[in-house]
Amino acid sequence: MPAIQPTGDSSLAAISSAYHTTGEEEKDPLGRDAFLTMLVAQLQNQDPLNPKEGTDFTSQLAQYSQLEQTISSNDNLESIKNAILEQSSETNTSDYLGKEVIGEVDAIEVTDGEPFGGFYTLEDPANVMILVTDANGAEVRTLYPGQMEAGNNDIDWDGMDNEGNPVMDGTYNYTVLSDNGSGFTKVLTTVSGKVDAILNKDGKTYLQVAGTFIQAESVLKVMEPVENTSAITNPLEYLGREIRVAETLINVDGGEVGGSGVSFSIERPDDVQVVIFDRNGNEIRTIELSKDEVEAGENTVSWDGKDNQGDMVANDLYGYVIKTKGVPVDMTRTGIVDGVSYKNGVAYLHLEDGSLADPISILNIK
Repeated sequence: MPAIQPTGDSSLAAISSAYHTTGEEEKDPLGRDAFLTMLVAQLQNQDPLNPKEGTDFTSQLAQYSQLEQTISSNDNLESIKNAILEQSSETNTSDYLGKEVIGEVDAIEVTDGEPFGGFYTLEDPANVMILVTDANGAEVRTLYPGQMEAGNNDIDWDGMDNEGNPVMDGTYNYTVLSDNGSGFTKVLTTVSGKVDAILNKDGKTYLQVAGTFIQAESVLKVMEPVENTSAITNPLEYLGREIRVAETLINVDGGEVGGSGVSFSIERPDDVQVVIFDRNGNEIRTIELSKDEVEAGENTVSWDGKDNQGDMVANDLYGYVIKTKGVPVDMTRTGIVDGVSYKNGVAYLHLEDGSLADPISILNIK
């Protein structure tokens, strides 16, 4: 079946237009400028034979002073409220780490003009239309991939808007609409699993779940992880045992990068970004791999311990996340614990390949 093409009066265009977002100008209440204008006009137009009493004028100035204080107080209260909400948001986001979540997959990140991420799942074959929107909800691009197969499908977007111009770098959301003969409906694609890492970038917070990144605001449900009944309280009891962890950490010590590198497994070749971040979730280094450099299955990427500016990073532990253009990745690792290292009073498990693992990231133990 040929791909869906937009027409001026087609039902697809009507559906697309229904998702457009238009902003309305905010209507300001009567403020200080209007008050002063009215006061001056009143003085200019008063009856010269019966001028305003000084007490009346003083009373009106007092009213203005009171108005000014009220406006200032409201502005200060609004600033305090926003600061509290921002701090609360950061605190709540950090609470996601290690918890089981279900989140909607609906974001694509454009870096250096290249889109990364974005896929959807169809239960049955269907005609598909995809609406890409910016941070303000305005439509940027409408894609018409046409008839697609059931299962996971990547979003093939070239990073251009509807006029053929490259979009700015940043995060874009997308809405997938499918029609299998009963009309177009929204496709909800979700991912579930434990939050393995939290990444802060460009003022946004991303959670890594099952190798996929979702925005914190896209979380649909949060569940407390099921406690391991055979949990070990003494880190030394892990020695000699094989563990499977959701992720490993990179230890930089004395200018040396520990471990064999950044490892991940991928279903099929895809463009990949390896994003390395510090303990605060701030991006330190991004390593880009083209599709030709990635193999289906296991891949290992080396890091020289330098940041994006080419400077050696400080001695510390660093995490990493893997971004693709839509192909799922697996960052879990399995290895034998051959030592225990302590960083800032916290115990980390040393694996055979030189990488470190936080006991909280253990998925199972043999």
